[in-house]
Parts: sequence; structure tokens; C-alpha cells
Amino acid sequence: MNCKNIQQKLFLLAERELPTQEVAIVEKHLEGCSECKTIYNELLSFLHVIAVEKQFSVNPFFTTRVLQRLENLQEKEALQRQLTKMPVYVRLMPVAISFVLAVWLSVNLGLTLSQEQNQVSVGQQTDSTSYYEEIIPQDLIAGTLESVLMLNGDKN
Repeated sequence: MNCKNIQQKLFLLAERELPTQEVAIVEKHLEGCSECKTIYNELLSFLHVIAVEKQFSVNPFFTTRVLQRLENLQEKEALQRQLTKMPVYVRLMPVAISFVLAVWLSVNLGLTLSQEQNQVSVGQQTDSTSYYEEIIPQDLIAGTLESVLMLNGDKN
């Protein structure tokens, strides 16, 4: 056999998939041909590196973590499905309650402030009324504008 045919069968030899009749022929050729022997040794070292890279250590908690994440995702999806099945008015209920509460608080605060202002203004009116009663005579307060003007005219 020539080298080209042997080199095509080297991979099968390395993987132990070559028929037994051909194994003897290829091994006999490798003993006599240094070029094919070098290629075969490089192929074996390459396959060894691949075999080593395929081996990996398994983390004992990997499966547990993956299963927990899947379970969390399923719970999250179930919750989202429940929320989407709820009617719109139920989902908007907290917003509506907050709005009503804000309006109620603002109305009550406004009423409280207006009552305080009324009490202050009533107190001011009583003070100012007594002040005017001292300065202006009662008959002027009870009279019309004409009578006030006539009284002023008489005094001059």
C-alpha cells in the first residue's frame, strides 16, 4: 500500500474502528515508514488532548441550582399569568384607592385651613368693629349717605 492510502486509515486505527485484517497491514507499514509513523503519533497526541478536554469535573450542586432556577421561573410565570387573568378594575384598585385618599385628605386639609382663617377674620372683625364704633357716632352708622353729607355740611 502507498502512504496516501495508509494516512487515510490512520484515524480509524487510532479510534480502533479499522477491521482486523487492515490493522496488521497499516501497523506493518508504520514500522517501515517514518513519515506515516510521525503523522500517526501526532494524531494520537491530538486525540489525547481532545479526550482530556472532554473530561470535566461535575459540580455536585449544579443540578440543584438549575432545578431551583427553573422552579423560580415557573413560579414567576404562574404569577404573571394570574395577574393578566385578573380584571383591569382589580389591578387598578390600589391606584384608585390612593387617588380617593389623596382627594379626601386635600379636602379635609382645605376645610381645616378655611375654618382657621374664618376664626381669625371673625376675631379681626370684632376688633375693627369696636374701633369704628368709638370713632364714628351711632347715628352716622344708622343713616344714609345723604344724611352723613348733610351733617358734615352743617358743621362747616
